[in-house]
Amino acid sequence: MAFTTLTSTLLKISGTVAGPGGTIAAGATLTTARLTTIEDDLGPQGTIQINYDAYQLSAGEALSFRINGVEVAVTLPQMFTTSVTTNAGTFTALAFTIGGDTYLLPQGAPNVSGITSLTAPATLNSVAVIGVVAATYGLIPENASTFTGQVYTEVTGFGGGPTTTSVTTATLYDADGIRGNADSFGEEVGTGGLTRISEAVEVSATLLFNDGTSLSGVEGLVTILSAAYADTTYQFVFNEAKLAAIGKSLSDIADTTWQVSNHSLNWVDLGFDLVSGGDGIVTPDPTPTILNVITGTGAKNTLTGTIHDDVIRGLGGNDVMRGGTGGDDYFVFGNETRNGVRETDVIRDYVAGEDSVIFEDNALVRSVVNIRGGVQITFEGDRDRVNVYGDGVTVQTVGIFADDAFSFI
Repeated sequence: MAFTTLTSTLLKISGTVAGPGGTIAAGATLTTARLTTIEDDLGPQGTIQINYDAYQLSAGEALSFRINGVEVAVTLPQMFTTSVTTNAGTFTALAFTIGGDTYLLPQGAPNVSGITSLTAPATLNSVAVIGVVAATYGLIPENASTFTGQVYTEVTGFGGGPTTTSVTTATLYDADGIRGNADSFGEEVGTGGLTRISEAVEVSATLLFNDGTSLSGVEGLVTILSAAYADTTYQFVFNEAKLAAIGKSLSDIADTTWQVSNHSLNWVDLGFDLVSGGDGIVTPDPTPTILNVITGTGAKNTLTGTIHDDVIRGLGGNDVMRGGTGGDDYFVFGNETRNGVRETDVIRDYVAGEDSVIFEDNALVRSVVNIRGGVQITFEGDRDRVNVYGDGVTVQTVGIFADDAFSFI
């Protein structure tokens, strides 16, 4: 089975938890971290080899979500859009919290090397995103080489001929530098003028130029994107050397006709210049323990873990928590113990000797007592309570720890 491995750079705000509609205060210190996502790549789908895995990470799909090489989740965390103003400019980002820290994934992959602090508050949207277009947020294939070149685009309507044409610059990222080989699905990503590399069809075209002349047998690639009102967008990458030999360029094309025709032209043959090689990111060895992070919304939630090791954080409200079958589970309580509201959470299936209760941030345990069928933990502050139920649960068997006992929290 093949896998799609994408990487990008995050901005980290240590010791900050940000939920839906929350605000990150101005003055927060920003440091960089490395994000890696790894997911099953199902390969080409459909008659024109459509494959979306390389382009979108969807909420709920299985993937390995790693920060600085350590796997912290096996699904996409809850992410919220926000506008970020820093010492080096303003941009849109996706914000998410894992392990008591908040991370920002910048849109457009800006240069983050000089970004060190927030200079204005950043307020998160209250609705989580359901999917992330990877290249939009700088997630590109691991160790990818970078190529730049030109793309010719036609938009056609009911009449069949082009209603508009344009030439744009595209940047391509290719993890092995070989275009269109059997392992390409999930390791070629484009931005700018061409965004669906794995859907490209090899063609041989006849090009009609603005001056009325034409040229046949021009090899290239085409991707086809249908839109509303019967409009269709065709994005072409052509062998530009053949155009240059007769004194033409992509900007001189007025119309095209083409047919599918296999060929083996690489990115350089198609007019794309190699800008840089791979970035040398390596996967850690040994592989870290799988951690699935499950976060509530600040309201009443029912949160259920998986067969893996789960970190479950309610973020306020009267939550019901279950670790699920299998794995060592960590139930985390923090700032919500001092939010001005007295709340009672319930852990239904605590497994003594495997699971743990973690307190962090401003949380401070006031008392731990046996109750009928379980244990009740009371925190200082709002006097929040956590009722812990499960086989063998007593004051002596419930593990309660500060977050600094675990490097992943």
